[in-house]
Amino acid sequence: MKRVNFPCGHITLEGVLHRPDAPGPFPGVVVCHPHPLYGGTMDSPVILSICRALKTRGIASLRFNFRGVGRSEGSYAEGVGEREDARAALDFLSQQEVVDRSRLGLCGYSFGTIVGLPVADQDDRVKALAGVSPFFSSPELLQNFHRPKFFICGSRDDFVDLEELRRRVAGLPEPKELEIIPGADHFWWGYVEELSTKVADFFAAALVSPD
Repeated sequence: MKRVNFPCGHITLEGVLHRPDAPGPFPGVVVCHPHPLYGGTMDSPVILSICRALKTRGIASLRFNFRGVGRSEGSYAEGVGEREDARAALDFLSQQEVVDRSRLGLCGYSFGTIVGLPVADQDDRVKALAGVSPFFSSPELLQNFHRPKFFICGSRDDFVDLEELRRRVAGLPEPKELEIIPGADHFWWGYVEELSTKVADFFAAALVSPD
């Protein structure tokens, strides 16, 4: 685990790079945190657990603070400016010697999906996408994303409309998967380890040993 700083336009963002304890290069995943106005940071238990689980699967990851969070410069930009942050994170991760830039993924949690899904939709470098407690910002989102997609949500999530989520995912091109975890809420209390394992398993299948 290594603390890093990287540029995003005229500002600098902070992050933490996780890498497996083995020779690389490894697949790499950028992980986007929940809403900064409600306490979301790169140190969210869900974000940290996902990065640790990815490491056990031989995958490097970069968690980072969006602009205005922690020591990241700038200020909150309503989920729009933060897309530039996610792109900058992809740039930085792809430039690491230990990372195979042809095997990059992106994972967002809650607000992190509002930021990350549109970025993945427009960036061919993203070969696999995971959305945790996801939100879709537009009907057209991911309609042409034909790479592996995994969405996971709790059955007791009070923020995500499960029926709407099922409808949205059903309308997306393959390959795709939606999993609803019985009993889990939006914050994944008591289910963080199960969630992290499922997300890491998805990226391992998609990036480490793809079909």
